[in-house]
Amino acid sequence: MHLMESPMSMDQQIWNETTASFELTATVSDTQDLRWWLTAQGQHLDILAPDYLRATIIETMEEALGRQRSSG
Repeated sequence: MHLMESPMSMDQQIWNETTASFELTATVSDTQDLRWWLTAQGQHLDILAPDYLRATIIETMEEALGRQRSSG
């Protein structure tokens, strides 16, 4: 698992690990790179907190989906 080998932060914690999923917490800076990574990984993760970041990523993905639906 990539996030175990290359942690997102020094305080990263992983728990409830199964063969299909796990939960992760990490203190990271809210940067454009983080938002890009979250958006790119969106089909593989659920953002549980913070609420403002979850809402921002949802909005970004909804805009992208709307754009794709309207272009075809």
